Amino acid sequence: MKILLVGVGVIGTVYGTNLAAAGDTISVLAHGARTAEVAKGGLSARDVSDGSIASASVQMVSDPGADAYDVVLVAVTRDQVAAACASLTALAGDPTILLLGNGISRGAVSGAVRGRVCLGFPGVGGTLIGRTVDYVRIKPQPLALESIDDPRLEELAVHLSARGFAVQRVDDMDGWLKYHVVLVACICAALYRCGCDTQRLGRDRRALHLMCAAVSEGFGSLRWQGVGGMPANLRVLHNRGLTAVAAAYWGRTMRASTGELWFGAHARHAIAEMHALSADVLEGVGEDDGVARLRELLAPNGWKNLRDSSLPDSVSPIGDLAKLRSRSGWSATC
Repeated sequence: MKILLVGVGVIGTVYGTNLAAAGDTISVLAHGARTAEVAKGGLSARDVSDGSIASASVQMVSDPGADAYDVVLVAVTRDQVAAACASLTALAGDPTILLLGNGISRGAVSGAVRGRVCLGFPGVGGTLIGRTVDYVRIKPQPLALESIDDPRLEELAVHLSARGFAVQRVDDMDGWLKYHVVLVACICAALYRCGCDTQRLGRDRRALHLMCAAVSEGFGSLRWQGVGGMPANLRVLHNRGLTAVAAAYWGRTMRASTGELWFGAHARHAIAEMHALSADVLEGVGEDDGVARLRELLAPNGWKNLRDSSLPDSVSPIGDLAKLRSRSGWSATC
């Protein structure tokens, strides 16, 4: 297949390199310093679990309408998606447009854009170090793709599966993403309370209990509103009777080396996105009087003094992951 990447941060790089290795032809929509680097050196991603590296030479394009693509893979943060998709009105043919990210809805793509818009969520996390992305596969959260009849989306899933990536198909992707936004917003808000240090959060019982109670309240509010699609792996863990169990689980997760790659790096470099997602969550629960912990954790006044400069470049427990600040124009990591 011919695939156009919009965004070559962690997610775009990981999936782009592996789709190229599976035989797909990869092009990248030019934008910013990161894509200028990619134009010179290509894409490179290293799986830190085994050290294997996937690399790919790609074609850099400034005009998305210069060729016809089978799939356009958009992997950017929520606050970047409008700018990233602005030029897609020039697309030729009838591509499948796959949006991978937090809180991104189909409405983010203009109705003037040709093609079928599909939703998904990545199953990897990592960080850009130099010109290479170091990443891990998130076993509890495989790549999620909406379950629809689209041969090109199916082919993409087959190619990534052949490269060892677990793929799940989700019937209600819109609902699934709403639950996931609650989870990610709460985790990142708890991390911000702990200086974005996953080790510190992993040892802070009060912050963990507040985070898990907030997630359970958010999930409960969505269920009360009739929102379906709750991720199966979170259905049991995050209910109000198991807050202590959930806190223990997330404590272990944050103290492990994967905590940094799954959440820490992205939380530091996506403050604007997380602020917007928190606002979305609070707006979504409306006047629900059963979400006191959620309101406490995501309270807007908790963000007023938070700036990128107030967070450390790195608190990674992994020895060789010393430089964690992404330099991509469009990027997404968790």
